[in-house]
Amino acid sequence: MARGVIRPLARVAGELYTARNAQGELVGFTLWAPPGRSTFDTPEQLEMGFGEFLAGVDDRGKVFMGHVNGVIIPRFLQDALGIENAEHECYFCWFAMVQQEYQRKGICRALVDLANEKAKKAGTTMALLAGAEAKVKVYEKLGFVERGRRKMESPWAEWTFYCMAREAERDRVGVHS
Repeated sequence: MARGVIRPLARVAGELYTARNAQGELVGFTLWAPPGRSTFDTPEQLEMGFGEFLAGVDDRGKVFMGHVNGVIIPRFLQDALGIENAEHECYFCWFAMVQQEYQRKGICRALVDLANEKAKKAGTTMALLAGAEAKVKVYEKLGFVERGRRKMESPWAEWTFYCMAREAERDRVGVHS
């Protein structure tokens, strides 16, 4: 599923920020959908991998994915953030990843700060969904605040989504524009 989201965002609708080591190898990245854009703005974006992913999912899974992505998550974001159509009105982070050996070195913070500059110019909130409670602490250190949580039940598993937000107009303490 990740490939089906990363491709259309990175190639068409989103903003990809990367970090590389001295050898030029990718060690981390963040991938954002700016306000007014989404992963699947066009049918072509759906064909950049998500259709492939769905082809391997049974009918029950397809119905579940459609309901969660089309109804549950948008409603949860709107309620948690207090922003109508929040997924399209916020600077929305779909991925923030740093290889383990490069973690705790300020890489993710630097990548998030790049997006923060754009969000400040747009005057919008930065938001994301964390899929694990341990990640909430990481995002809090990056200036995000938990705004809501929702238990998700699927035909296969149960998990909790944590809605995190960072107001872009506020810089972190000690950081000046």
